[in-house]
Amino acid sequence: APVRHKEGDDPIFSLPPDDPRLRYALMLEGWPDALRLKVAELGPEFAQAAMLTDDGDPVQAVQRLSPFTEREPAALFERAKALRALNHHSLAAQDLTEFARWFGHQTIGAANTAVMLVESLASGNQLDDALAVCESQLKDRPDDLTLGMLRASIFEVQGKLAEADEAARRLARKHAKQPALYRLMARCRLRAGKRLEAMQALEMGLQTCCESGKCGSLPFDVEAGRMLAQLYLEDRLEPERAMELVGQVKANLE
Repeated sequence: APVRHKEGDDPIFSLPPDDPRLRYALMLEGWPDALRLKVAELGPEFAQAAMLTDDGDPVQAVQRLSPFTEREPAALFERAKALRALNHHSLAAQDLTEFARWFGHQTIGAANTAVMLVESLASGNQLDDALAVCESQLKDRPDDLTLGMLRASIFEVQGKLAEADEAARRLARKHAKQPALYRLMARCRLRAGKRLEAMQALEMGLQTCCESGKCGSLPFDVEAGRMLAQLYLEDRLEPERAMELVGQVKANLE
C-alpha cells in the first residue's frame, strides 16, 4: 500500500534527523534570503562539502569547498568556517574579508561574519585590524554585546587598561547580567594596581547572580568568587565574606 503522509507533513522536515537532505535544508534555512538561492544553486556536492566541518573533517571541507569559492563568493563563508576549525586564522580572515566585500557582513544561522572576522584577526595577532572592524561595525550596531565585548577584550590584550575598563563599564550599564564584563574590569584594575576597585567590580558582578542559581538570575560565578576570595585573603580584608565566598566556590565545584 502507498505510504500516506499525515496532512501537513513537510516532505523535508519529516525526514529522520540524520538524513543529509534534512541537514542541508536546515543549513539553508539559516542563510539570509538574498544568499540562500546562490548557495542552493551550488547543489548537493556543495552541501556535502559544507557539512564536513561539523562532521569533524575540516581538512576535507577546505579541499572540497575551494572549487565552489571560485564560482560563487557566498561559498567563502563555509570555507572560512573550516579554516577557523583548523586554526588557520589569517586565511579565514581573508575569506571573511572577501565575503564582506561582496555581501557586507551577514548573520548566517548562529554565526555573524563580522564577529568571526574580528575573532580570526585577533587570533592571528592582527589586533589593530580586529579593532578597526569592531569600531566600524559598532557605528551601525552600537548595542551589539558580542562586538562590544570583543572590543574591550582587544583593549585588554593591547594593555590599554583604562580603555578596556571603560568599554566594559559602559556595556555593563546595558547588559548588567554578563559576569565576564566584571571579571574583565577586575583584571584591568588589578594590572593597574587598583586592588580595591577590582574587588568592587567583582562584588558588583556577583550581585547579579544568586547562590541557588534558581531565582531567575544567573548561577554563582565561580571564577569571580575565587578571584575575590583570594584578594580579600591576600589583603586581610572582609574575613567573613572571604570564607563565605570560599564556601560558595567549593559548593558550586561539587
